[in-house]
Amino acid sequence: MKYSQASIRTTPYISFESIALISICALDAVLTAFLVSNGLAHEANPLMRPLIEHGIGTFFLVKSFPIFLLVILGEWYKKYNLSFVKKALRTCIAAYVILYFISTGLVNLQPF
Repeated sequence: MKYSQASIRTTPYISFESIALISICALDAVLTAFLVSNGLAHEANPLMRPLIEHGIGTFFLVKSFPIFLLVILGEWYKKYNLSFVKKALRTCIAAYVILYFISTGLVNLQPF
């Protein structure tokens, strides 16, 4: 599908949803790194555990890559369909927060 220049919206700012998603991911990564490095918690995700054991930099890189890729694609595509991108990013935010609290709750129900 081709878009005319007139139909392409230009929004020179990063959307609130993108900033919120990046912030939530960063807070999750920093909190996890702090708690694990101080022996107050362990990484329960079997895919992320070897990465945090390998090094904090590797952990941050791998943890943030999918979110940054999603945000970059969303920010690029919002000029074609702003409504869809806002809904998609809001869905991602809700899913991230819900899964975070569910997984944290399940991990804390088990003995350390």
